Amino acid sequence: MSSSAPTRRRRFAVLATVAVAAATLLAVSPGAAFARPSIALVPIDCPDFVGSDPGMYYQPLHVISSWNGFQASETRVVVNNTDLPSSATFTSSVSRTFGTSTSVGFAVNIVRWLIANVSESIMSSTTTNIGVSATGTVPPHKRLFGDYGVTTYEVDVEAYAVLVQDGGGCAVQRDTMGYEQHHATAPTNDQGWNLRIG
Repeated sequence: MSSSAPTRRRRFAVLATVAVAAATLLAVSPGAAFARPSIALVPIDCPDFVGSDPGMYYQPLHVISSWNGFQASETRVVVNNTDLPSSATFTSSVSRTFGTSTSVGFAVNIVRWLIANVSESIMSSTTTNIGVSATGTVPPHKRLFGDYGVTTYEVDVEAYAVLVQDGGGCAVQRDTMGYEQHHATAPTNDQGWNLRIG
């Protein structure tokens, strides 16, 4: 009996050591699984549009597609619970400014570029007016929604993306060779009510 006790203790010690080692492996393996691979870069001659500070620079090349959108500064609703049509008048009461937004910072004045390549109605910013009215008919047992806001252009742009590196020199990503798709939203000088039945 006395000779088997040390053997059991040694077995327990070995099992405890294995359990600790397994726990350690389980603790570090998720971090290894989520490690992000480094981005492969291709050195290039620095183009004229990049600056001297390290970072990403984006030059718009051409419009991939563009379409009209709408940004609302306010929404109203009138409910008609009767059996007859009724009239509803909406009057704007919110002054809100909408500016041009982009998914990245471009190396040029993007508003001027969009005006030249998309539409002359594009503005750097537009503020909605107060006191503009619109009247519509609400069908029986329906709702009439009124959205006041600004017509926008939604634009997908192909851009050339260049990295100015910390140690000097320029590079592009190997998988795209610098050609990337980005998005811009620009307000126009067109604003008013959009009425819809719901």
